[in-house]
Amino acid sequence: MKKCKAFIVFILVCKFSICDAQQTDAKFHLEKLIYHASRCNGSCPEINIEIEKNKKIYVTRQIFKSKSEIDLGQSGTFIGRLKKTEYNKLISLLKANNLNSLQF
Repeated sequence: MKKCKAFIVFILVCKFSICDAQQTDAKFHLEKLIYHASRCNGSCPEINIEIEKNKKIYVTRQIFKSKSEIDLGQSGTFIGRLKKTEYNKLISLLKANNLNSLQF
């Protein structure tokens, strides 16, 4: 159930982060994708991800050892770049979800 809620939030964020997303491939344009997953009342991690159109990815996370103890060895901010195949797979998934049909 938690993964389902995270996916719904992911799709909602995509809707607001994609400019001029049309059903035709030529007009699909990703400016930036932003995903936030907040922590729960237990030891669930807090994760923030940004993916830019130039394939740069920024990840900020807080991993918890217990309800109030942060694992400093696994927490932090990370910057990277998606491989072309990974980026294309992400774009394909976003296209397949037909984001223009979502109603808010």
